[in-house]
Amino acid sequence: MSLTDAQLDRYARHIVLSEIGGAGQRRLLSATVAAPWLRLDDFLGSRQMRSVRLLKLDIEGAEELALRGLGGRLSDHSIDFIFKENDFAGHQSFLVHRW
Repeated sequence: MSLTDAQLDRYARHIVLSEIGGAGQRRLLSATVAAPWLRLDDFLGSRQMRSVRLLKLDIEGAEELALRGLGGRLSDHSIDFIFKENDFAGHQSFLVHRW
């Protein structure tokens, strides 16, 4: 079984277990996980947080979704700094942005 370039990028940090075989790997690739979610804007609003000094994002590639979930908090400048961590193929990088 071979992976596409996109799959190699996505699963670069995961171990491919030869003992589960190709059929098991295909089941893992097609598997989905249902997880509860909440928009960051709703989460902050439910806690009556009008401003955030530092927002740290380390959510394995879903940062764009999280930023979209901030709604108007980005445009009204109620978040001072956003810290984003990347760890791609063993190379770590950090971004701190004053919003």
